[in-house]
Amino acid sequence: MGEIMRMYLCIYLVLINIAAVVVYGVDKHREKVDAKRLPKALLWVPAVAGGTIGTLLAVTMFRYKSKKPVFPIGIAAILAVQILFVLGWELLYNPAANSPLIRKDGKKAFLLAQGFMPAQQFHVLCNNAHLSDPWYYVDEIKYPFNTPEYTFGEGSFRRPVYLKKKQ
Repeated sequence: MGEIMRMYLCIYLVLINIAAVVVYGVDKHREKVDAKRLPKALLWVPAVAGGTIGTLLAVTMFRYKSKKPVFPIGIAAILAVQILFVLGWELLYNPAANSPLIRKDGKKAFLLAQGFMPAQQFHVLCNNAHLSDPWYYVDEIKYPFNTPEYTFGEGSFRRPVYLKKKQ
């Protein structure tokens, strides 16, 4: 992602988070003056659009639905999905991340994860060689490559076609 796009993204995120605080502030004010409240669906829009931090801030500031844990948990879940999306985006489209992660000590490492459908379960697989460290190290790979549930033969790891460098 280019620097200009990052700048626009940062401006957008600041504005949508400010909008989230304003929306919740308006709704809380309407509650205090016994006016018609904003529709609940409208309250979710800023969070889904990227204003999750502002939404969490507003929920805390205005003590919004603090007795119903489903609401803050739902917002936190949206935030978790957004963080995973950003991390995935960076790993897929950042030119420096097109190769396996290179750690500070110079070792190439990667994580393996598996998910089940529906996407309610998503797990980072543990590395049986390093039980306290989930990272798999490229220089330690031996075939057959075993994970907790699957065994991979030599040549079964491939870079996705959309990540291959164009000749």
